[in-house]
Amino acid sequence: MAKIKYHFDSETLSYVPVESSRTLKISRLLIFFISSFLFGGIILFVLLNTNLVNTPQELQFELINRRVLQMENVLKNIEDRDNNIYRVYFEASPIPEEQRKAGFGGVNRYKDLEGYDNSNLIINTTKKIDILTKQLVIQSKSLDEILTLAEE
Repeated sequence: MAKIKYHFDSETLSYVPVESSRTLKISRLLIFFISSFLFGGIILFVLLNTNLVNTPQELQFELINRRVLQMENVLKNIEDRDNNIYRVYFEASPIPEEQRKAGFGGVNRYKDLEGYDNSNLIINTTKKIDILTKQLVIQSKSLDEILTLAEE
């Protein structure tokens, strides 16, 4: 049931029902839709041009970074076991931390990744993966050495 609006008539001192025409209702509806569309467009533009909302690509890189951190933790655990259990058991000296971390730098390897929207995110993720790969190679060689000691 529609609400009936009243207007106070000061001449007759009574309330008179207000009748709105069909064109008035349609014009109000059109104004509502146009203003809603404009307001929504402005809000969407503001949200997309700020850091409040992450794009799917940024979320993907965050997920990759979490996985890389998990892999770094696993590698650290393996390194600890290598130094404190395996090498102690076979009376081999532990690998120095400087050798494990293997220098990384020099030439700008990531020049090709510059100039994109998320360049910093891409470069940092790629750098972490490269460092992790290098550390895995060193750890693999260390475990090969332990295997040789075990076979002897």
